[in-house]
Amino acid sequence: NGSTATTLAFGHHDVVDIIIGHQTNTESSNKFVNSMRQAAKKGLDDLITKMVKAGASVKDVDDKGQTLLMKSSQDGAEKTVDCLIRSGAEVDAEDNNAMG
Repeated sequence: NGSTATTLAFGHHDVVDIIIGHQTNTESSNKFVNSMRQAAKKGLDDLITKMVKAGASVKDVDDKGQTLLMKSSQDGAEKTVDCLIRSGAEVDAEDNNAMG
């Protein structure tokens, strides 16, 4: 997965605000998905918080049914895990490989 304009602009607050403002005005149900994935992967917690405030979901899942919280937990990214939980991530979500 490549970087997105949002994650590449991290640190340039005015540019991030412009990009997020544009994404906020779209009708797409999956706005921010790629940017959220990249921000979580890179540990850009401030960017995650900013996107959540603009309407991004921390509950989106990939094709395996894994959430950002699951992936960040696997990576041992403590700060990102905390950020995602504080942003509403479901700690008891199960992926497609749930054992039952």
